[in-house]
Amino acid sequence: MKNPRKLSEKIIVSNWFRQTIEKKFELNDWKVLDFLINSQVWTNKSTIILPITTKWKIIYLKEYRYWVEKYIINFPMWALEKWITINKNAKNELNEETGYDTNNLKFVWKSMVSNYDSTLVTMYVANNCSKIAEQDLSEWEKITVFRTSINKFEEMILDWKVDCPLTISCFYMAKAKGII
Repeated sequence: MKNPRKLSEKIIVSNWFRQTIEKKFELNDWKVLDFLINSQVWTNKSTIILPITTKWKIIYLKEYRYWVEKYIINFPMWALEKWITINKNAKNELNEETGYDTNNLKFVWKSMVSNYDSTLVTMYVANNCSKIAEQDLSEWEKITVFRTSINKFEEMILDWKVDCPLTISCFYMAKAKGII
């Protein structure tokens, strides 16, 4: 079996945040496949943080996501800023999006976002989080902070109330490693 032959590559979206490229390939039997490949413009790394309070409550967000045009439940996450470390990026997102802080950040896992996205996500659990400030959000960020038990959050996943694949992956990887 031969490798598919690339027919074309075209930039569909390119802005300060994301780039989307359409690639078309021809298979051996003359069928044509096309794919949309996404990437973050300034980096291909990001972080997601599963925050736990000192009373063992999961902190989660209900956040409006413009590209899917709906609110989703997720953990704090963002692309890596060039001038800071990945650990510092995780703590910054926790602080900005929730107003909580911790000195107990534990690495969980690294994973690709999907087969068609070049972003490598580093997952963390932030234990013993305590409230230190109000959220520090950009005007376009629509984020509400909630807290619940670990068992209740898992029920939310199983009831399809949580549909962010990274949030679900982070939760179950932390659980499998015995971190939560």
